[in-house]
Amino acid sequence: MVYTDGVHLMADDLRELHRFAKSIGLKRSWFQDHPRHPHYDLTSPNKLERAILHGAKFLEPKKLLEKIGEKKNEHSHRSYAGRGGEICGQPMRMKQDGMASNM
Repeated sequence: MVYTDGVHLMADDLRELHRFAKSIGLKRSWFQDHPRHPHYDLTSPNKLERAILHGAKFLEPKKLLEKIGEKKNEHSHRSYAGRGGEICGQPMRMKQDGMASNM
């Protein structure tokens, strides 16, 4: 599922986020690879409108971060850190706080 708070575009996993962003005309270079909440910025009302029309679910900002945090804990670290399951070529493991780290 893809979500927006009106400013950010996030999804349950990165592949889904990138596919959706591409489908509404966002460039991959606009991706914000934030460690806790990777996202695209929706920088105009037109981009937000396209996201909603293509099925992004609107959530209040706090709810969006809660939802993404829940999904992060439900999925393996590959969904988010999923950058191949490695950081700098080292295997990753999940710490108790839900963040990935090098082994």
